Amino acid sequence: MHIEGIDHIGIASQDPARTRWFFSTALQLGVLAEESLPTQHVDTVTWSSAHGQKSQGLIARLELLIPSSADSTVAKFLDKRGGGMHHLSFRVRNLEQAISTLQRKGVRLINNTPQAGIEGSRIAFIHPHSTGGLLIELSENNP
Repeated sequence: MHIEGIDHIGIASQDPARTRWFFSTALQLGVLAEESLPTQHVDTVTWSSAHGQKSQGLIARLELLIPSSADSTVAKFLDKRGGGMHHLSFRVRNLEQAISTLQRKGVRLINNTPQAGIEGSRIAFIHPHSTGGLLIELSENNP
């Protein structure tokens, strides 16, 4: 398994409009993308410190997760924990290989097969029980 770096930090907010204002206006980060993922019941806004361009730097992207239904995992996260960091996403070269490697090591996964992510990426989540409490996403970006 080859981890290329940190892809993004996913955040959940009790006040998405305020969070959007803060990152877009106060910090002047460029909105990279806005996307809806109906299968995951979430809408996203992604910012980049590269002002609208995909950055190759570490932790250059933030992803705001806005639940689109009351029973989404993000809505449940907000109800249970309030706003804050939802997940840390690592970029990998071969998602199937990463999943297989982790399964062989006994790591508990939420997704045993790749799922559709934003911007055409493919993703899989590692269960927080295997990481000491942190939700980890593996992301393979569209070539």
